[in-house]
Amino acid sequence: ILRGRMLHEIDGQQSQLEAGDYFIVVHGTEHSYQQISQPPLAVVNLLFYPEFLDRMLSGSRRFEDVVNSYLLRFRYDTLHSSPTGKTFHDEDGRVGQIVETLIREYEGKAQGAVEYCRCLLVELLILTMRKIGSDRDRPAVSDTVQRIMSDVKANYAQELRLSQFAREYHY
Repeated sequence: ILRGRMLHEIDGQQSQLEAGDYFIVVHGTEHSYQQISQPPLAVVNLLFYPEFLDRMLSGSRRFEDVVNSYLLRFRYDTLHSSPTGKTFHDEDGRVGQIVETLIREYEGKAQGAVEYCRCLLVELLILTMRKIGSDRDRPAVSDTVQRIMSDVKANYAQELRLSQFAREYHY
């Protein structure tokens, strides 16, 4: 929301939103909003299909797939809550700057604009996921790597060789 205040309804829940607030709506989810104060309401809608970020997401309409994609690498199951339908606020103005740049790039159609818009959208999504994520969002270390790390910690004073671990763990 660039200007004004509005009443937003999604999934039967109503909330008041103001300039600097933003939210994610999954494709096909019904929602509505109406202005509730002056100045006139100004809203930017960023509509995109997941395949805009990654062709491998073609046909997917689940936000979970976007979050788990190789570009974002957030594990959806570790988020404190689903980001869809939740209101976020742009405390430091970074989201607003990204949105303004997205609009300029989209309207300007300069060479590389689509690719730049893709990068900006990824940045916007990462900033949003950070708001509801935790340190557990980092990619999980495989069981094999954890066992190797444990062996190294237990035997750090001994001479350790990569070939030994490769044989032991069939790598």
